[in-house]
Amino acid sequence: MARKRVAGGGRKPRGPFSQLTTSFTVRMPNDLRKKLERAAKKRPGGGSVGQELLQRLQQSFMQENEEERDSMLRMFDALMDGMLGMIVPAPRQHWEKDPWLYRAFYCAVFNMFSRFRPEGAELGQEKLPESWRFIVATGKNRPDENLLAHITQSPDAMGAFAEENMSMMFLDQSLVRNTLNTIQARSGTEFSADAAKRIAARFEDLDYVLSHARRIMKRHTDKGARYEGTTW
Repeated sequence: MARKRVAGGGRKPRGPFSQLTTSFTVRMPNDLRKKLERAAKKRPGGGSVGQELLQRLQQSFMQENEEERDSMLRMFDALMDGMLGMIVPAPRQHWEKDPWLYRAFYCAVFNMFSRFRPEGAELGQEKLPESWRFIVATGKNRPDENLLAHITQSPDAMGAFAEENMSMMFLDQSLVRNTLNTIQARSGTEFSADAAKRIAARFEDLDYVLSHARRIMKRHTDKGARYEGTTW
């Protein structure tokens, strides 16, 4: 009589997608499976076909997201990569941990954004865009009215709010999910169902971006650990 597998038994997934909670069975052509097997073997330390398939699926969504990104953001991204290449000697290892290199890159990015700063107002004299004025006007008597008033008082306040919240959500992945649960709970009361749906979709996109950023950081950290103690 065949033994029944104990719940939670079996080989545990390893790799970037190790925390898997959903099972999905798919049939594929044999030649495609062989390509996945060959590609998986080329990964450092080897890899499973399942992990290879998930990484390639992830890359396809990343490509879609890249095509949908703001064109100016893509331009700045390319320029920053070029500037980093001028500042950090090859190979680019742990530049973010070196005070000199980090400061040099910070200055380069700051100067670049200063160079492309739009004309029309002196620093500290910028006017709140019409889109934000509309949001503030329609946010009266809402629970986040005070927050809206705070972050729209100046570009500095809005930027500080965005950075602080993005960093916190990056470091604690439960924050985005808790926010989504709160929005869904308040749907139909403090938010209309339509507004809650739009906000939830935005946070789900943000959750996807943050998850991708965490995977990049993990790969970077794992790679750094392999290079620990190496003399270049």
